[in-house]
Amino acid sequence: MSCLPKLYRVVSCKIEYVHDYCVNGEHDQRCGDYWIQVRRVLDDELGWKWSPVKDDCFLYYPEFVQREIVDWLNECSGDLGYRLDWAKTQLDLPSSWKESDGYY
Repeated sequence: MSCLPKLYRVVSCKIEYVHDYCVNGEHDQRCGDYWIQVRRVLDDELGWKWSPVKDDCFLYYPEFVQREIVDWLNECSGDLGYRLDWAKTQLDLPSSWKESDGYY
C-alpha cells in the first residue's frame, strides 16, 4: 500500500522469511510467511515504528521468531525504512509462497 494506516490502528501484516539449515551435511532452505497484527506507534528516534500486537497469534511463535519479527518491524519503521506488506484484513495479504496458476 502506498499510504500508511493511522497511528495505533491495528492492521495485518505478512513478513516473508528464508531460513538456511544444514541437514545431514546438505544445505536446506525453508521459506514462508509470518502473519501477525501490528500497529504504528510514535517513536522518539524514527518518528514512528511498527509494533506487534501481542495477541495469541504473535505469542504462538517461539521467542527467537518473535525477536526476528520485531527486528524486521524495526527495519521497516520510519519514513526511510523498508516497506512492510500490510492490509486492513489478513485476507487481503496473499502469500508469496502459495501456489497459484501452477507457479510459486
